[in-house]
Formats: sequence, C-alpha cells, structure tokens
Amino acid sequence: MDYTADDLEAQELQALTNDEVPDNAEAWYLRSYTTLEKRTAIEFVGQSLTCEPNERLAHLCWERLAYLCFEDRRPTHALAAAERLIALGRDRLTWMMFKGHVLTKQRRYDEAVEQYTRVSELFPDSLDPYRPRAVAYLCQQKYVEAIKDYSIVAGAHCANQPWVCYQRATPLWIVGESKKALEDYRAFTEGRGYATYADARLALVLHDQARLLDQAGGAAEAEKARGEAKDVLITARGDSRAEKWLQRILKCLDGELPPDELVDDASGRDNEEHLCEAYYYAGEAHRLSGNDEKARECFEKCVDTDVVLDLEEFPPDPMNEYVLAVWRLDQLAETYMLPSDSN
Repeated sequence: MDYTADDLEAQELQALTNDEVPDNAEAWYLRSYTTLEKRTAIEFVGQSLTCEPNERLAHLCWERLAYLCFEDRRPTHALAAAERLIALGRDRLTWMMFKGHVLTKQRRYDEAVEQYTRVSELFPDSLDPYRPRAVAYLCQQKYVEAIKDYSIVAGAHCANQPWVCYQRATPLWIVGESKKALEDYRAFTEGRGYATYADARLALVLHDQARLLDQAGGAAEAEKARGEAKDVLITARGDSRAEKWLQRILKCLDGELPPDELVDDASGRDNEEHLCEAYYYAGEAHRLSGNDEKARECFEKCVDTDVVLDLEEFPPDPMNEYVLAVWRLDQLAETYMLPSDSN
C-alpha cells in the first residue's frame, strides 16, 4: 500500500477516534503524531519500523526519525537515519544535504565540506551544496573558499540572491575586499527597503575604509567615508520598521548609547545570540572611539559566548558577529604584537 500525506492524515484522525489502535506499522507511525514528546514520538516510529513497513512507509519513518532525532539533540542518531535514507535511494540529494547540515551543526566542518563536495560531484547541476559549504568554510576561517562558493550561488546579480550576498560580505570584508563588501551590503539594504544588520556593518566597513585612507594620506576622502557612515546610521535609526534591538545596536555605533549599556541590555534578555551581538558591536563602538583594549575585551567575550552558528536556523547560517569578532582579535593581535612574539 502506498501512502500520500492526505491518506496518512485521514488515517491518523480515524485512529484517534478508535478505542483500540491496531498493532501494525501504519498505526505506530500515526501514533508518533499524537504526542508532543519527541522521545515518545521516536519510540513510536521505532516500533513502526520493527513491524516491517512497506518501502514507502519505511521511508516516511526514517525521514521522521531523522528530524525528530535532530530536534531532540541526538545528532548521531539523526546522521544514522540520514544514512539509511540515502541507502534507500529516494530523495538522495535531500538526505545527503541533511547529513552535511547536521555535521556542520556538530562543528565537524572538515567532514561537512567533504559531504557537500560529494554532493556537488554527484549532482553537478545543483547549486544546493555551495551556500552551506561556504558556511562550513567560513567557520574554518577559509574566507577565500567561502567567497567562491557564495559567488557561485549569487551569480552575476545580487538581486537574485540577496541573502547570499549579505553573507558573502563578511568574508569579503575580512580579506580586504571592502569595496565589494560595501556593494553586497548596499544591494541587500536596497533590496530589503528597511533597516537591517547590513546597515550596521555597512557603516563599520566605511569606517575601516576611512582608517585606511587616513593612513594613506587621503584625509579628505577619509572624512567623506566617515560622513557616509554617519548618514547610513542616521537613516537606519530613523526607520521605524527596524526592530528595537537593532535600533539599540545602531544607537551604540552612532555614539549615543554606551557600549556597556548595550551589553547590559543583552545580558538581561536571556538571549545568547543577542549577547554575542552585543559584545561584538560594543567592541566595534570602543574601537571607533579609539579604545582598542576595551574593544579587545568585548571581542573576546563575544567569542566566549560560543555562538558560532545561528541557533535557530537549519540549514545552518553563520553568526557573522562571532566570525567578525574572531577576525578583529586577530587584527588586534597583529597590531599590538608582544615583543616576545616577534622573536
């Protein structure tokens, strides 16, 4: 017997109205949808598999197990379910990608890169593996490789893939391609039409440009870049559609909210991502005011949050603030290298 989603939903409703549910593969699978307890649902699906379901139902069981185990923080079991699905041969691309995503979430970046590369070889016409492989590269601090993969997905125009270009801007900025990073941030902001984190980082890239121009003797051009950065922050802060937390970040970068207050605000929110962001942007605010030692402390605390990846996203997305804090610490280490390190 082959099943559609509608058939299974109808059978589930029917099963719930019965005093007794039959002890067979179909019934146990349907039972897994009658509980909010993931571990109980996993047990029910496992019982379904012991009843030797047909090929279609077996595929549905392993698929449900893969997601349930991942959500229940059992990555090893989720990977095992993905392997079984790959072996079954249905939706092979989907489950090979799922395996790569779980490996990335586990921070097994080398293995994730290998998995995505295998997908690219087996499915040469698919763009699916490139963006998540870029994320794995970014977490390995392999910025050039990340840029290459993001660029494959983005193609010639950022309008087609604005989110990919937004993510690509981070490694572009890190490798010194600030003009291209600015282009990506601007394209993303224009495409969105309202203030985003791209505005905050756009202003920071412009300040970096200003520093370099000052060092090269281009005082007038440096002042122009700083003026544009100021305009970006003013415009973004004036956007009533921007979320309140982003407004706090923008206000801090604009010098109107002390960095310590931004951190205190995040500390009271019980939100790990906001705390990571707060330490990073507080560090940037200290850096803009010339206090590199305080900046270093904030960047270190940002890294200490250990929020490497967006906690809610699957497939994984990078926590750009974490990536940038790691880079800023490397920059500061090079700038203020101890005498013993130079020997």
